Amino acid sequence: MGNKPEYILDIEKTEGILSVVEFSHFDETKYEQTLKKMPIVYGNSMYDVNTKKLMWDEKIFKTAQSFYIYINGANNFYIYYKPTMLDELKFFINQLNKEKK
Repeated sequence: MGNKPEYILDIEKTEGILSVVEFSHFDETKYEQTLKKMPIVYGNSMYDVNTKKLMWDEKIFKTAQSFYIYINGANNFYIYYKPTMLDELKFFINQLNKEKK
């Protein structure tokens, strides 16, 4: 696990320390429909004039449960959450896995 994104460090200043879970072998396209429903609260991207598409280096989504999903350009996928919300996190992950099928 790499360093926490600056956005997450800023959130921790007001919300307290967040724990993190990393997903291995993440394929963003499998979760595309779910992620479209969540607001992007931070993004770092570049516009490719040839393809006319945004090329994301990193983005952070905020879920309805106040989890933060961080995806970087290497397709690393992390969920930052309050340690007191571990049960809610497990439920959320189960829902994600059901939706990706």
